[in-house]
Amino acid sequence: MLKANGKAHAVEAHGAHVSEAHIQYRASEGIAPDGKDTGIPTISSKFESKELMIEALNKVKPGSAAFKQQFKPDVQNMNPVNIIVDMGKSVGHGYRGKKSKDQIEFVFVPSLTQVTARYKYNENKGEWFITTMFPSKPKG
Repeated sequence: MLKANGKAHAVEAHGAHVSEAHIQYRASEGIAPDGKDTGIPTISSKFESKELMIEALNKVKPGSAAFKQQFKPDVQNMNPVNIIVDMGKSVGHGYRGKKSKDQIEFVFVPSLTQVTARYKYNENKGEWFITTMFPSKPKG
């Protein structure tokens, strides 16, 4: 489910097995652990465990309460759809990268309690597929 197509990278880029060095590199260079140039994110993050990743997926997948509540087909385009859920506990951590001249400083971002999942709709198959899912920080 988390690798439904060649463009999805939830496990490869945000799984618990991803090294600190990989998420720091993404924070500074915009290159995901799977080698894709995704641009420099606000926070480069990973899940703390496989179990937390599965728990998050169950809360954001098509058919879930969050998906039904947040997806409004009459008011938004179907591609892509972002589903955001507060997990009520820390599910991951990440880094922000700051470049200044010849140095890169990493700012550790602990206790990410929110999950963001991005889905696209495959009209030929009539189903949603995930393109990414990652721990994120609530705005504010």
